[in-house]
Amino acid sequence: MKVALGAGTDPPARIDGIVLEPGLERGLASALIDPSAGYAWFGTFSVPGPARVVKIAIGQGNSPPVRIGSTSMNPGEDSLTCAVRDSSNPGEALFGCGTFPGQVVKVSLGAGSDLPSRVGGDIFEVGEDNPVSVAGVVGGTAFFGTNTSPGQVVRVAFGTGGSAPSRLDSTVLLRGENGLQSAVIDPERGYAWFGTTPAFFPAQVVKVSLGGAGKPPRRVSSVALNPGEERLTCAIIDPGAGYAWFGTDTSPGRVVKVALGEGDGPPQRIGAVTLNADEHNLRSAVIDLANGYGYFGTAVNPPGKVVKVALGAGNAPPVRIGATTPQADEWDFQCAVIDPVKGFALFGTGLYFFDMFSPARVVKVGLGAGSSPPQRVAGIPLGSSEDILLSAIYDPATGYAWFGQGHTVSASIIKIDMEDGNAAPRQVGSGLLLNDESPLAAAVIDPESGYGLFGAGSFPAKAIKVALGDGEALPLRTGSTGAEGVHCAVIDPGSGVAFFGSANAPGNVIKISYSQKGYIKATRILLTEEAVVQSLHFYSHSASGDLRLAVYSEDGGGRNLLWQSPMVANSAEDGWLTVPVSSGTPPGLNLAPGTYWLAHQTNSAADVAGYVAGATGDGFLVPALSPPFLRSFPASLPPSPRKPGVNTCHTILFPRSASGEFTESLRENIQSNPSLRLGHFSLNLTNCVSNALRPEKIRENHAPKP
Repeated sequence: MKVALGAGTDPPARIDGIVLEPGLERGLASALIDPSAGYAWFGTFSVPGPARVVKIAIGQGNSPPVRIGSTSMNPGEDSLTCAVRDSSNPGEALFGCGTFPGQVVKVSLGAGSDLPSRVGGDIFEVGEDNPVSVAGVVGGTAFFGTNTSPGQVVRVAFGTGGSAPSRLDSTVLLRGENGLQSAVIDPERGYAWFGTTPAFFPAQVVKVSLGGAGKPPRRVSSVALNPGEERLTCAIIDPGAGYAWFGTDTSPGRVVKVALGEGDGPPQRIGAVTLNADEHNLRSAVIDLANGYGYFGTAVNPPGKVVKVALGAGNAPPVRIGATTPQADEWDFQCAVIDPVKGFALFGTGLYFFDMFSPARVVKVGLGAGSSPPQRVAGIPLGSSEDILLSAIYDPATGYAWFGQGHTVSASIIKIDMEDGNAAPRQVGSGLLLNDESPLAAAVIDPESGYGLFGAGSFPAKAIKVALGDGEALPLRTGSTGAEGVHCAVIDPGSGVAFFGSANAPGNVIKISYSQKGYIKATRILLTEEAVVQSLHFYSHSASGDLRLAVYSEDGGGRNLLWQSPMVANSAEDGWLTVPVSSGTPPGLNLAPGTYWLAHQTNSAADVAGYVAGATGDGFLVPALSPPFLRSFPASLPPSPRKPGVNTCHTILFPRSASGEFTESLRENIQSNPSLRLGHFSLNLTNCVSNALRPEKIRENHAPKP
């Protein structure tokens, strides 16, 4: 349903709506929007799934929205209950699946009218169930909140390019801090806030420190709200002003304003507004920061409403402005995305209590200038099996949104073009997930890299990475990792990690890596004779960010840094980047016969490096702190515990001492990735009379794009 938000104090007004695909695109539980491109994406709620992400063209002005298409998640990736995009990587999003344990799915949103596509996913650990909220992306990391007792915050790495997202770690909250169904994030200050959902008791807002490289998230403090302010199921944030607003799942609904607190200072309740009697169960919310308004979608029972709230300057409490009532079949708004520049928002329907097998709808709403109320502009139905939209992400640069759809049979990511003005949103298409990847309860996006992460509340739950798709390309699933009960999520695109909150008991915050950003990645080579290295060559699929190269030696005592380059601007697009040895430290490099490691680091979450699977011991992957490269570390890298039967990309996590030396006392959660072989690196050697590099250990050509 499309709603005009209303200027100033004017109430919102329904403009138009569309019906999605019957049976598949129903239960819109999450939403994202790209205002500049005119698209929105809605995540569906489907049990059993898999879920779907539906892409809608918003439409200009009073034009109705148009369904573009949708993509399905994998089996088990159900109920896309939350979604998030990475502003530095707008082409991708993460959707949280409200499964047990939770999951996160990465979705490529699709450029232009291209359909979204699932990139990959990851399953959370046992107990990290039902992620229902996501706080955003910071440094390539998203943070998902679980609907558990007590709640948990799960940190998820977004994953570079086509690589799947991966769970990093989590933090368990205190007794009573359960059911993390809403989340917001301030990447600059390094904190996220999760809303709890206790029944019959006041909710709490829990503050969590995001953690640095190799560091898990940490519970900081919490604030209890007033009686009647229960079940915080949606939230919006103004990091610059230092406030967040949480919507309650009560009747009538309430919007509670919370001061975030400086540093480790606790959050504080500022005030609240109680909405009208028929404005209840606030399950979705979006914010217009520039104009100081929030828009809250009602759920559970008809009629549907989109309520406009003035957020209040400073410590002033929020104030209700007005509302719009869409069509009779447009209600249960479980997810939403906004484009403040265009002046529109997209709301996705769930309808899972009454119309579980009816197509979901994406409704376009005009925000309303100033104090004018919002207005429905248009709405479109999704496909016959695209129902229960629970999560959504949006890329304002492209105008596409991706919705996580969770069906009882299948899940998908549905790509929506928002369209300009009052034009109806348009469905681009959808990408299917696996049968056990549903419902998609949470989602986050890294627009720069073109991927999304979706949390699936399946059994077991997963975090699923989805390639969102350039233009009209459909979203495509790329992989998944374990996550328990994910129900909300936030992302840190700068670090390449995401955080999922679980809905289980006790609650957890699960940290998942979705990107190779900031990692040391290396592949092993065997040199059979002496050589003088003149230059190093790196094959790059994307001219993005900066790059550092290094060479390590290997001996019985460990691996030692022989040479490293300075940071080099990566200008190579599907081509070779050449770095002379003379530009690095030391300015010359002579190698004796032996085993060496060619390593690189990038500060981009885009598709920079390709890789292929190799034999055990061919490569390693190390999340490290900022350059320079570590000077040494052990040759033996013991793995950290993981669930049996889960094939994961393991990592080494450790801080660096002042000298750059690695020591046993500094090591934390050291893991190895024995099967990674990087095929994008070569040396230019002189003084070699034969092929000194064993061809089975390093490819002469570049590896495929992930």
